[in-house]
Amino acid sequence: MDLAEYLGLRLGFCEGVTQHGASGAHSVVAAASAIHAGLANTVLCVLGGSRDPAVGGFGPGIVRGLPPASKGTEFEAPFGPAAGANTGYALMKRRHMYEFGTTQEQFAKMAVNQRFNALLNPNAVFQGQPITLDDVLNSRMVNDPLHLLECVMPCGGAAACIVTSAERARALPHPPVYLLGAGASATDHDTIWQSPRMTTTPAVVSSRKAFEMAGYGPKDIEFAEVYD
Repeated sequence: MDLAEYLGLRLGFCEGVTQHGASGAHSVVAAASAIHAGLANTVLCVLGGSRDPAVGGFGPGIVRGLPPASKGTEFEAPFGPAAGANTGYALMKRRHMYEFGTTQEQFAKMAVNQRFNALLNPNAVFQGQPITLDDVLNSRMVNDPLHLLECVMPCGGAAACIVTSAERARALPHPPVYLLGAGASATDHDTIWQSPRMTTTPAVVSSRKAFEMAGYGPKDIEFAEVYD
């Protein structure tokens, strides 16, 4: 609504998406669904955030800066695994090590590889700054067994994309990217300590749905970009 107001647009369709780290991708799914249902012809998906936590407003249901009472505010935020402190991810990592015998070196290798993939990207926060296994393993613990160099770097930025029907896309000057399948965010819990199995990602469910819709399988994929 804010963007429409700033741009002076009168919109026939407006929707907000809150899926945390999956919000960007999920907004494309919501846009495609709206177009398929006839609620819209063309949808602009926008996502932005500030690195400074002091910049921003209050969400729905928040009165005088205090969030409504829930198991999150009553128990998880003050006493349990807080997302911002990576305690939830530390629990997942520890459990994964227990169940599968995963080592600290194997986890560190993922952080090294991700940094390597960003070395030549001019938009990367750590462009041209490689790290080694020793760098990761010797970085301080944030929440045992999670090291600092395994954690996400706080960033600010924004992105946008346009979603439209295949018929309209064919008339545009640039070649389109077709959305062949999608799996909506799958979940079975709200807080991490309520998860029936901490080491099973919801992507097990959502990816299967996306493959079935698209008519392709994992062996057909040439490029994958996975978050968290």
